[in-house]
Amino acid sequence: MKRFPQLLLALLLIAGTSCDKGDEPDLNINLLNGLWVDLAATETATVNSYLSYHFKANNEIEVLRTLKDESLNDIVGYRYRGLGTYSVKGSSITMTITQIYLENPQIDGYSMLDDMILSDGTSEEVVNAGFEDNHQFLTFDRPCGPNSICMARQTLRKSQVPF
Repeated sequence: MKRFPQLLLALLLIAGTSCDKGDEPDLNINLLNGLWVDLAATETATVNSYLSYHFKANNEIEVLRTLKDESLNDIVGYRYRGLGTYSVKGSSITMTITQIYLENPQIDGYSMLDDMILSDGTSEEVVNAGFEDNHQFLTFDRPCGPNSICMARQTLRKSQVPF
């Protein structure tokens, strides 16, 4: 009977560590791989701006801010291109962008990918992610402080084509 409290304590410790968030399964990489487009387009008169994330099977990522002329149904240029890597741990995705390309201000009109200028910047972002509606939507939840201006929740749609 003297060993019962020690045994109970040992069982509680084992049970407590087995529920640790670090043990939750990773997001399914096969479902994550592919092109995801932000559902919220920035509207202008005829040109919309779309943000897309292309998660590749080799853990590379490409992030694009694409400009599409809705009247022509054609991509007319780009504002941003980020290239880097991503990793998944549990429901968190870490995106490390090591090459950031920005539109070329010397181009008359919109910059195409070949015209963009490599900047000195890099970035890293960690988001909590999850799938919805039979894996057709991917949501990013970002930590956002009470006085911060940020996009706390972002919904992306799985896409076979850019738009």
